[in-house]
Amino acid sequence: MKNASGKTSFRAQPLAIAIGAVGLALLSPTSFAADTITAALTGGKVSANVRLRYEDVSDDAVINDGEALTLRTRLGYETAPFEGFTAVVEAEDTRTLFGIDDYAPERAGYAVIADPKDTEVNRAYLRYRGISRLELGYGRQRINYDNQRFVGGVAWRQDEQTFDGLTALYTGITDVAINAAYLTQVNGIMPAFDSDNIEDVLLNVSYNGFTWGKFSAYAYLLDHSDELDATVNAGLRFDTNDTLGLRFDGAYMLPLTKPVKLLYTAEYAAQDFESTAGVEREADYLFVEGGVNFIMPTMALTAKLAYEELGSDDGLYGFQTPFGTKHAFNGWVDKFLVTPNSG
Repeated sequence: MKNASGKTSFRAQPLAIAIGAVGLALLSPTSFAADTITAALTGGKVSANVRLRYEDVSDDAVINDGEALTLRTRLGYETAPFEGFTAVVEAEDTRTLFGIDDYAPERAGYAVIADPKDTEVNRAYLRYRGISRLELGYGRQRINYDNQRFVGGVAWRQDEQTFDGLTALYTGITDVAINAAYLTQVNGIMPAFDSDNIEDVLLNVSYNGFTWGKFSAYAYLLDHSDELDATVNAGLRFDTNDTLGLRFDGAYMLPLTKPVKLLYTAEYAAQDFESTAGVEREADYLFVEGGVNFIMPTMALTAKLAYEELGSDDGLYGFQTPFGTKHAFNGWVDKFLVTPNSG
C-alpha cells in the first residue's frame, strides 16, 4: 500500500529483540571539485550498505510469536562539488529472506516486527558549502541532534527515519555550532510514524568552549495543524507541540595516578502541547547521569548511573518525543513509544 506521502510501505509497529547486523560500505575515490556540471555529475562517489537481521519477538498479547529475517540494501551517489553545491541521492530496500516472514503485518495474528518490506528514496537533497563555516541542505536528509533523544534517525531499525525540508549548520563563531531546520515532512520507520504537510521549526545551539563540557540549548516547535493523515499514533498527532530545553554534557580527567575520567550529563526541557481538539497541556522532562571511565592499556571500562523522567500534566498528558530515537531510551522492546498520560 502507499501512505499519504506516496511511499510504498508494508510496515508495522516496532517491537524488538533483535539479533545481528552485517554492514558493508563501498566507496569510490574521494570526490574532487569539478569545473563543469558534467564533471560534477560523473566525478562523484558511490556508496553501498547491506545489513542482514534476524529478529524474534515473543509477546503474550498476541497468539503467535513473530520471526523475521530481513536484508536491507542501500545504494547512493553523491556528486562532486560544483560552485559549492553537491547532490545526494540514496535508495533503500528491505526484503525478507528464505520465507522467514511470520510477523505482522505480513501475517495476521503474529507479533509485530518493525522492519517492514519496503522500497523508498531514503535521502535526496542538495547541499551547499560555498560559504565558509556554513552548510545548507534542501530535500530529504537525516538529522541527528545531541544524543537523538528528541531528533534522530532511529538507525536501529532497517528503515531509517529521515526528514524533508531545509537545514542549516553554522560554525563561524568560535566553539559554537548553530543547527536549524524547517521541516515539511517526516518519513518515519513505518506509516504510523510519518507526518506530512507540517511546518516544524528546529533550533539547536551548542557551545563547546567550557573545559568541563558542552552546553546545548534547543527549541523544537512542531506545527501539525494542517497534517493530512491524523488518524493514527496519538503521540504524533497534535496541532502544536513546542519543546524548550537545556543540556550539559561533559567529562573531566581526575588528577589521579591512573587515568580515570569523570562523566556527567544534566538536561531539562519543558513542553507545551495542544491536541487536535484544542486541549492544551504542559509537561516537563528531566535527565541526570553520572559515571566514570577507567582507561587501561588495552581497553576502557565505563560505568554509569542515570535517572530520566518524562513528566505528566496531572495524569492527563505525558511528555512526548515524536521525532526522537526512542528505541535507545524507552526500552528495547519498543512498548513505550508513546508516553502514557501518567508520564
